[in-house]
Amino acid sequence: MEDGKEDVLLRELSKLPIVELWRIQWGLSQSNLLQDFPPIPPRWLRSADACSTAKTMMRCYQEDRAPAVLAAVQSLIGGNHQVRPVRFTMIPLRPESDLKPVQGFVKTQRRKLISRIQRPSPILEALQCCRILNASEREAIAIYGACKDRNRVLVDLVLRKGEEAHWNMQTDGRRGDF
Repeated sequence: MEDGKEDVLLRELSKLPIVELWRIQWGLSQSNLLQDFPPIPPRWLRSADACSTAKTMMRCYQEDRAPAVLAAVQSLIGGNHQVRPVRFTMIPLRPESDLKPVQGFVKTQRRKLISRIQRPSPILEALQCCRILNASEREAIAIYGACKDRNRVLVDLVLRKGEEAHWNMQTDGRRGDF
């Protein structure tokens, strides 16, 4: 593989603000946008930075086609912050009626929550954004090395914080964090 083209691709992606990089990643994952190029599965780009995105593009489109794909995506989504209309459909994760709070959910499901939470950071962020947790409480949870210990402290803290914290934990959990 020639390093020159990958370096050029990486330079182009590194110049972009994070929001523009996300738009590029979204464009790369859409099957109806690039007719001549296959889409990249969204899970390959989910947590990718500019470097990972460049490597994924090189792996999927090879060194000679990756820059052309980047240019095509940029023109389709509109470079220089110009939004170009693109038709797509949003598929909700779950129907809204599914997201009703269950009284006592966190208390009754405590053991399951402790063992099943895989990514506590989105839950912590949501609780901090709602001003249920503060930064010091979040740091106190992060101190624990073992995942189960971290989850136990998180669940116990949510139990002490009340119903709004319970609701936030339920809705974030139903969206895939555990």
